Amino acid sequence: MLRQLEKEYDLFFAGQLKAEPFQTSGEVQKLFKLYMNRPFQNAGWQFKFNSLVSRHTALRTVWTRRLRERERGSPR
Repeated sequence: MLRQLEKEYDLFFAGQLKAEPFQTSGEVQKLFKLYMNRPFQNAGWQFKFNSLVSRHTALRTVWTRRLRERERGSPR
């Protein structure tokens, strides 16, 4: 689902989508909240989950920066 969100943001910044992918973003955040406080039985799953959360955080930072640049009209 995170890959789908990344693709939708790429399409949005390319101009092929008219609005931000709020629905997919909300679904991803719901899943993260659902599993955030649950104990994992396997350390590998915990590592994978933490990796996905940190990747989402990094991507969200990039998207926020690009949105600010877009609103200001700054060339990329």
